[in-house]
Amino acid sequence: QTNGSIFNKTTICENNLKAGLHFLWDSSDVNFFSTEWGLYCKEMGSVKDLIVQMFYAGSALGTLIAWVLYDTVGRRTSALAGLMIAASASAISAFAPGAYVMMIHRFLQGMALFIYYTAVYIYLMEIVPIKFRVVVSTLYMIFWSLGYFLEIIVFILADNWGTVISAMALLLTLALIPLLFG
Repeated sequence: QTNGSIFNKTTICENNLKAGLHFLWDSSDVNFFSTEWGLYCKEMGSVKDLIVQMFYAGSALGTLIAWVLYDTVGRRTSALAGLMIAASASAISAFAPGAYVMMIHRFLQGMALFIYYTAVYIYLMEIVPIKFRVVVSTLYMIFWSLGYFLEIIVFILADNWGTVISAMALLLTLALIPLLFG
């Protein structure tokens, strides 16, 4: 349903939305899940937003159950479990056949990442001597930020959304190494 360049507001959907007027495209060279599944051009426009919101809903649930997990099975075990679930949910999301499967796995990813993120931070603060905690805390945040930076680089280099999500799953899997041997 494209009548020319998506940047000149000529893409009209069944619900009369126009690219560039009602929503913006970041690139015509990248295949996003929202365009692949027609989440802009169908009545499913709110589903696109729900996919993002499910990640944060999972994070909220992770907040509630994390502390029980930490005290029950320990921080290191919770971090390992959270990271494995997050990596698995990311990998499955990369091959999601539709929006609803993506929503479920984004929820799991949000929940598990929150459990992992806070468990590792608390675990580090428990095992690091007091005089090194500020340095270790700062390094932890720097490496977390580097992960986001790598994700942006992958996004720039990738040609579709599955590659980006697969790269995130790989980064999460690589983060298991220090936990397994630490």
